Amino acid sequence: MKDSKNLSQQILNTNKSNSNNSCSKFMTNTVVRIPAGIPSPKVSLFENMTSVVPIEEISLWEFLLSSDYQDIVHIYRETQDPAVRKEIKKFRLPCVTVSGIFDTRARKRLVHRHSRYICVDIDGKDNPGVKGRWSRVKELLAEKFSSLCYAGLSVGGNGLCLVFRIAYPERHRAQYFALINEIRTKIHLYADSTCCDVTRLRVASYDPEPFFNPNAVPYLNLINKDYGVPCKNDRSASMDVDTKMRVYACIKIISDRQIDITCGYKVWRAIGQALANEFGPEEGRRLFHLVSQWHSDYYPTECDRLFDWCIANHDFINI
Repeated sequence: MKDSKNLSQQILNTNKSNSNNSCSKFMTNTVVRIPAGIPSPKVSLFENMTSVVPIEEISLWEFLLSSDYQDIVHIYRETQDPAVRKEIKKFRLPCVTVSGIFDTRARKRLVHRHSRYICVDIDGKDNPGVKGRWSRVKELLAEKFSSLCYAGLSVGGNGLCLVFRIAYPERHRAQYFALINEIRTKIHLYADSTCCDVTRLRVASYDPEPFFNPNAVPYLNLINKDYGVPCKNDRSASMDVDTKMRVYACIKIISDRQIDITCGYKVWRAIGQALANEFGPEEGRRLFHLVSQWHSDYYPTECDRLFDWCIANHDFINI
């Protein structure tokens, strides 16, 4: 037992001497290939769980899919020594704020750019019925939630880190509680309800077989309680969820088959007006580009110019 503890401590000391370099190295090795051309959200990287100020901005996908911390995570999962486990989790592993970029994790934040992603924790202690069958849980979650981007083992190996794409970052808490409520309803799993803070840290982990879908559609549901600031776009927030899901499904078909549906300027403009009215300026613009890009004369600047007009002139144009 003592030899095992000494070995663990020796590896920890080696990791400590290289910790300043390893934060950047993990971005080079991933367990799943990230498709070319798929932009990854940028998030803030922190040296460890005690850090308040970030080191840099990094790719969320590369962080979650990294294999560089496999050895130290394995030590954490194997050892029963509480001192070693505390040392690893609290001081030896880097962390990110999944939900965006921040200049600090303190309450007075100067920079806050939401990533449009949200992290949910499923702990084995709260769900004893799982009994280690996390691969099956990942399959069920992927089957039930088209907004699930990532599902991977927690650092302890007895839980999951879930990352969902969300539609309303300004309603972060309302979307978080809607998600954990729906997870409980659909799959009978209990998520951690205390992890709703937008600056919540996600510690580095390792899962050789994560679920990964960078093309997940935004999650639309909200729990309309006193969880956050009012939605900036009431029309967008109250839009029929089924209609939005059909729109996303149609746009996926358009993209997969590279179909041009902008038959003439009036039709193209009407599409922009409908998207602006139903989805708002940010998400509507993104979808408008996805629809417009298959026209032979597509120019991003012209597309932006027309959508700017659509934002100001979209009344009563619905999908």
